[in-house]
Parts: sequence; C-alpha cells; structure tokens
Amino acid sequence: MKIQKKKILLCVRRSSAEVDFILPLLFKLSFKYDLITIFDNLQAYNSLKDNKEIFLQWKQINNLFYIREKKNNFFYKLLYKTISTNIVRNIFKKIINKFENKLQLKINQNILGLRKFNYNNIALFFLTDSNYSSLPLFFKYKNSKIKIIRFPESVWLVSNKTIEKQEIDLRLIADKYLVPTKKNLFLFGKKANIKIMKKIIFTGYFKYQKWWVDKISQYTKIENSNFKILVATRPFGKKRFQGDFTKESYEYLVKSIMEISSKIKNSLVIFKIHPKNLNTEKFFLLKILSNYKKNWIIKKNHIFKLAKISNACISLQSSACLDMLAVQKGVVEFWLNSTDYRYLIPLKMKNVSVFENEGLILNINSKKELEKVIFRILNKEKLFKNKIKNFNKINKNYISYKKLNKLLLN
Repeated sequence: MKIQKKKILLCVRRSSAEVDFILPLLFKLSFKYDLITIFDNLQAYNSLKDNKEIFLQWKQINNLFYIREKKNNFFYKLLYKTISTNIVRNIFKKIINKFENKLQLKINQNILGLRKFNYNNIALFFLTDSNYSSLPLFFKYKNSKIKIIRFPESVWLVSNKTIEKQEIDLRLIADKYLVPTKKNLFLFGKKANIKIMKKIIFTGYFKYQKWWVDKISQYTKIENSNFKILVATRPFGKKRFQGDFTKESYEYLVKSIMEISSKIKNSLVIFKIHPKNLNTEKFFLLKILSNYKKNWIIKKNHIFKLAKISNACISLQSSACLDMLAVQKGVVEFWLNSTDYRYLIPLKMKNVSVFENEGLILNINSKKELEKVIFRILNKEKLFKNKIKNFNKINKNYISYKKLNKLLLN
C-alpha cells in the first residue's frame, strides 16, 4: 500500500517572482511532500505561466492548484474587513474573537473543496512576508500544528540606508521567517524581540545555488546574431513614485539602447519585461520599438537562460541583475539616478542603487556613457571581474536542506 505524503501549501499573491524565489526549496521538499498551490488571482497564475522555465519546473512538483476569485463570498469578505478595523475590534473584542474563525470558514470554504479536505495531512504553509491573506489563520484554526513559513517576495537586496524602507509586518501570523542574509535583519524593526529572533532561519539565496542555476539555464535557441544585448526592465508610472520611474525616463532608456544597438552590425536586443504591470509595460514598449528595424525581441524565458547566451547585460535598476551575475555575466545598470531616485541610497555626491552600493554592477546615467561601455564590451574588454567576485561573496552560506527541513518543523 502506497504511503500518502504529507502536504505543503504555497500561496502566491502577485507574480512569478514569489515562486521563482522559493521553488528550489519546494523542489527539494517535493521528495517528502506533495505541493498544493493557491493563487490569489488569475493575474498571479498568468504571471507564473509567462515565466516558461519556472512554470515547467513548478508543474513537475505541483499536485493541485486553485485560483481564488474576488467575487467569491464577497459579503463575508466585506464583513470580515469591517470587523478587522481597530475601532471595531476595540469595542467588540470578545464577540469578534469568537466570531472571526467562523467567518474565515465561510470566506475560504470553496477553496480545495475544504469541507472534505484532510487538514491533518498538511505540514507547512508557505507565503511571502508581504502577503496579508487570511488563509494562514484559517488553516491554523483547522489544524494548529501547521507551520506558517514566511519568505521574501523577491531576491531584491535590501539596505537600511535606502530612501524607502518597508519593514516586515510582525502582526501577520508566522511560525518561521526565511531570511537570505543577516543584512536583512533591520527589516524586522525595533520590535524584533527574542521571540521573533527564534523564528528566523538564515538560508542564503536558494535560486542562486549552482544545481538550480544549471537546471534552469540549459541552452535555449535565440535568433542568430553576432552581438546580443539583454535588457531587464522595470515598470513605470505617470509620475515618479507611482512607478519606479517616469514613462519619459523609460522611453529615454529604451530608445538609447536601441540607437546604440543600431550602430552594431548584426546585433539583437532581447527584452525581458518585469512581471509587475506586464501588459501595460509591454504595450508601451512595443510602441517604442515599432520605430526601429527588427533587431529586437521580447522573450519570456528565465533571465538565467537569456543572460547565458548574451554578450552584454543591462538592468534598469532591477534585481534581475543578480540573476545575470548568477550565470557569471557582468551587468550595466542603466538608470537616471539624478531624476528617478526611488529606492536609491543617498550618498554625498549622488544617489546609488543598493546593487551599486554593494559593488555588483557598473552604473551608467546617460546614453553617451552607455555607448562607450557597450563598445568596450564589444571589443572584449574585461570590465566586470571584481563585480562578479563581489556577487560570489554574497552568494554563499547556504543552509543544508536536511537541516532546514528539521528547523521548519520545530
């Protein structure tokens, strides 16, 4: 008789970046557990589907998935939101505490056929530390032994010097926090007491372990060209702070890259669009690119694959630069630091990205500067040896999967 595996749940809030971060760990755990994935909406599922390599690896280990619909149980969700406000809670605290679990049951009763679901067979529930879903509370109510595991939404490096700081909300239910490096500790704020510290497990970056990079970055065929330029984008907004930079800045950056590429015989520019606001950005990008001959392409492959076959890698201030470095490719960060300084670190003379502050990328602020660097790369000058070395220093201190599995269940 086949022994039924325990189950682990993964809740995806927004995009493929969440799955990309945690999938190597889930892949290792799949030998012991069956995976069930819950997408908060259709957009989150489609984002994963658009990331070809990650989607295929996820399909290999996923047993069941469910896409939540906002219209489901709308009345109960509205009621829960109302009683969750601090004012209502303070007045009716005792009544609300008794009523809350029953209300959660109503909200979540359609998920996975929950009325017939074996809650005792669930061991772990994974979701990001920015996911406010009520599901962890619900599953804890059904089985208090389920461990709620929080992890970062992406591999974005963090610094306590950045203009915008986003601390982890410690009010959210969590049994364990997976933290890549001790540098991230400041995100837990001044409320990180001994009790919180005991929940933290330092893991290293799962997705940058060699076995995983090799698995994802296997050869992919791209149109023939002598010189390939990979560009990892970021979303824009109508005004600065609505996006990571303005629409005008985005247009300048893309046009600059295309004009430089047009000076290189038989070159190809490969665009990898950021998963956030993907359709809005893609529409505008295509509008810009329509003015240029077909020496460009938009690809959905993983950055590992695209970077591996590229001659020059450009990041528009994106954590995708780490993916490029993971396949030992140098990165040019093209970004108008004097104009668009969201998420940048203010130094004496200028604002710099966390990636520049860590010595990982070569920052460029104008088309003129970028052209000089691209032609130096074309002439095979070695510009990034120290940058890659700095990345390799950061990308270490992995916890063993055997040890991590024990810690997750404690």
